[in-house]
Amino acid sequence: MAVFLNNKLQVIGYRILYTGNMTCGCIDIRLLASLALHCMASSVIVAHNHPSGSLEPSAADIRLTKAIRKALVSISVTLNDHFIITVGGWLSMREKGLL
Repeated sequence: MAVFLNNKLQVIGYRILYTGNMTCGCIDIRLLASLALHCMASSVIVAHNHPSGSLEPSAADIRLTKAIRKALVSISVTLNDHFIITVGGWLSMREKGLL
């Protein structure tokens, strides 16, 4: 999921980008960037779930976060955070120092 924010950090839109399966969920970064531009977002928050219940970000999660951040920076949009959500809690990649 992606949440699009204006320069006052007010939500101006959101979109489910991909519904994965139990082991994989791929985000189309071009679609994310296109949607951010379309709604004139200043920043974006992305989130995904871990059905396993583990709040630990995988190497793929970290790579994806860096790729999203790089793509958004190129169009002057900030990646505010990337959340991992489980039944038992959530993790902020910004708070974890992974942004």
